Amino acid sequence: MVTRVRINATPRCSDFVFPVYFAGRSAELTPAAIQVINKAGAHIAGCTVGRVEVLGLAGFRDPAPGALELPRLRAERVAAALAKAGLPEPAFRLSAVGDPAEPALPGVQDPLRRRVNVAIRFAR
Repeated sequence: MVTRVRINATPRCSDFVFPVYFAGRSAELTPAAIQVINKAGAHIAGCTVGRVEVLGLAGFRDPAPGALELPRLRAERVAAALAKAGLPEPAFRLSAVGDPAEPALPGVQDPLRRRVNVAIRFAR
């Protein structure tokens, strides 16, 4: 009998980036988003985090007035959940991007922009 083992190609304390997606016009974390955030927290256990970059993005159909408000709120919610999952709060750098400069592309779904990108950088 052959046993197969899945090997994680990324060393545990290596920098990594991941997205956290949101429903339209919402800053509420979904169960799937919380699961991703908790996995990231487990992944960094025992590592020294240098900084955590949290970038909130708005969708093409998100409301234009206060265009930065929604992606900023999304970034804040993700940062709070990351802190709860064990990432060090002083390491966070939050930013937000509203009204996207590029037009919607044919065949590209709006949910691709309704996200927060998280980059975890480890201390060297």
